[in-house]
Amino acid sequence: VCAACTISACSGSVGQYRETCRLGATANAGCVPCTNAPECSGSSAPPTYTSSGSPSRSNNCAWEAPPGSFRKVGPSSGDTCSVCSPGKFSAASGLSECSLCASGTYQAGKGSIVCDACPSNSNTPAASDERTDCECNAGWTGPDGENCTQCEA
Repeated sequence: VCAACTISACSGSVGQYRETCRLGATANAGCVPCTNAPECSGSSAPPTYTSSGSPSRSNNCAWEAPPGSFRKVGPSSGDTCSVCSPGKFSAASGLSECSLCASGTYQAGKGSIVCDACPSNSNTPAASDERTDCECNAGWTGPDGENCTQCEA
């Protein structure tokens, strides 16, 4: 009499799940990499798996979006991974939305993990997405996005 396969997780293997045993098999099937995380188009890094499949025979490992992107959970479209748009950033993995660049900073690129500071003596509104959004402060002059010089008295 053949014994049924046991159900066990892939011990110590984050991002893997155990395949279903074949009919009549008496040993656990092998562990295979999870593939359920979506591609994060435009990101320089893939999503990171944070657990193994659960139950152990499921390709449903938990995952996090990499820095510079966010995970969006949608009821009809499922989970997606998107990069942060210009004017926004995410410095850590696992975020569900990107943060706005603070006033005095900007970010022109997509998928950023930081915002760039304006040149000295200039400022921007929050969520600025171009260096030329940096305007000289009162009492200072210069082209937008460039170095500012103090006005003559």
